[in-house]
Amino acid sequence: MSLTKDQQSKKYRIIPPVKSCLIILGQPPSSLDAENTKYIGHVVRSHWGIENKLHWVLDCAFNEDDNRTRTGNGAANLAIIRHISLNLLKAEKTEKRGVKNKRLRAGWDERYLLKLLS
Repeated sequence: MSLTKDQQSKKYRIIPPVKSCLIILGQPPSSLDAENTKYIGHVVRSHWGIENKLHWVLDCAFNEDDNRTRTGNGAANLAIIRHISLNLLKAEKTEKRGVKNKRLRAGWDERYLLKLLS
């Protein structure tokens, strides 16, 4: 694509084509200093904290990755139910069990299920 003289004037900002470039927080990699790299590391670790605290638990306790609900609003509805269930299981502090074992017990013991729901 060739640019006209008008497009090449100072009035327009010309960006040369780049095959790939890492741009974080609007800054090219060459302008990253030690302060920014520490902040970027914090952001990445925060993201993985969410992954480890929520998604991993949902997958282990509820086998979320094996769920094949795809049509309509079914997947979103089941995700909401799983999140509510996870919150109820985590809020119950009398049992020293993991989320998966609390879930299994709630399925076997109606009194425990009522305790979770109340």
